[in-house]
Amino acid sequence: MITTNNPKVARKCRLIRNHGEGAITEDQDIEDISNIVGLNVRMTELSAALGRAQLPKLKMLNDLRNENAKILIDV
Repeated sequence: MITTNNPKVARKCRLIRNHGEGAITEDQDIEDISNIVGLNVRMTELSAALGRAQLPKLKMLNDLRNENAKILIDV
């Protein structure tokens, strides 16, 4: 599962998920229509449901990861 508030990152993620292919629209620039390596990587319904259930914990878990990273950097 990927979350982002960056539209360009979101578009690239959707392309990679969909075999590197996407529908071309008028508002795209040359970077958007270049070929990329893509996979067929979609979550199952069960994985998506579990992921959604975990989203409320995201900030707490990221804060914990950041604290652990600081500890490791300082060592």
